[in-house]
Amino acid sequence: MAKHDDTMETSSPCAKGSQVIYAWARDAPPLALPEGVGFQVGGKSPIQYLVLQVHYAVIDKFEGET
Repeated sequence: MAKHDDTMETSSPCAKGSQVIYAWARDAPPLALPEGVGFQVGGKSPIQYLVLQVHYAVIDKFEGET
């Protein structure tokens, strides 16, 4: 297991200028974008990268394979 080291400088990519463009949770309705719609990332776009956060939860209510 990794040790926490306060002498090491770290930063979060979401520290400033973050913006949620989509979020989903269990039992939420699906997102349906019109054909041809998307998000420009990289290049001259102000969005240089995306961060995907995955949170695990109790899975007792799922049936079959997950």
